[in-house]
Amino acid sequence: MKKQLLIAAVAATMASVSMADISITGGAKVNFTSTEVTGGVNSNIIKNDMDFTIVGKTGDTAATMTVSNAHSSDNVTANDALEVENAYVTSKVGDVNIKMGQWAKTSDTLLTDHDDSSATAFQSGRISVDTTVAGVNVKFEDYNAGNSRTTISGEVAGVNLSHTIYQTETDTNVKANVAGVAIHYRLRDRDDADKNTSSLQLDKEFNGMTFTYANIDTDAGATAVSADAYIVGSSITDADAFGVAMPLAGNIVQVKRQNTTTAAAGEAKATKLYLTRNLASGATFEAIYTDSDNGTAADSTSLDLELAVKF
Repeated sequence: MKKQLLIAAVAATMASVSMADISITGGAKVNFTSTEVTGGVNSNIIKNDMDFTIVGKTGDTAATMTVSNAHSSDNVTANDALEVENAYVTSKVGDVNIKMGQWAKTSDTLLTDHDDSSATAFQSGRISVDTTVAGVNVKFEDYNAGNSRTTISGEVAGVNLSHTIYQTETDTNVKANVAGVAIHYRLRDRDDADKNTSSLQLDKEFNGMTFTYANIDTDAGATAVSADAYIVGSSITDADAFGVAMPLAGNIVQVKRQNTTTAAAGEAKATKLYLTRNLASGATFEAIYTDSDNGTAADSTSLDLELAVKF
């Protein structure tokens, strides 16, 4: 009996050690959106989006995989498929970081799409190699179906700078804080004439309130961009938004006014009211009311209710 207990204890210890470098994170959200269209068809749509990321690590080497399941339309057919977003390995050779495999494109700025070959959401056969020398990070990236790029980034006198060189364009980001105003400016400079795009976002906190101004600007010949940050939209040629967010009775309340211009629909104006609250269950509830003047399209109002959780 004692031997059996000893064997069980050893087995339990070994299992915990083998699982110590395995982590699972993820998130899920469900949305109910009710839309009323002036002179058009109203709709009520329920959507869901769930993803899990599994990371296995040994020493300086880690393997990461992210799978997701999303249903964003109003049809009644269940989406039982899992989409692999990330499947890559990271490691180190001395001071050099290496990343190889497939990973989703990400962006923390107003310009979420590149006009270069990086336009696909999930890029396969990718490699990224970077190292930091004297506070300056140098990164080289390439992948099977696209052009290579080199990024130089670092901090100079409190200003964060990054500059990426593609085959037919450069991408420059500048982040700074001046007199309490957070500034983020981005410029994509194309070799072709009249195809540059730029964005600017300013954030200022005052008396517990955060004021934000954002702008997207494109040259006459630039490919229209998509945005999924403070400004939201697709096929944008020009856009600007202004808003204020503040805590109120345990909630975060935000009001935003957004003007967006597209080649197809002209200028659209939208006023958005957000209410976000952290629930005792660990989830986050958000309600978004939108009143849209949609340019050449029919005007609409919508109410989106979202329940989301991360772990």
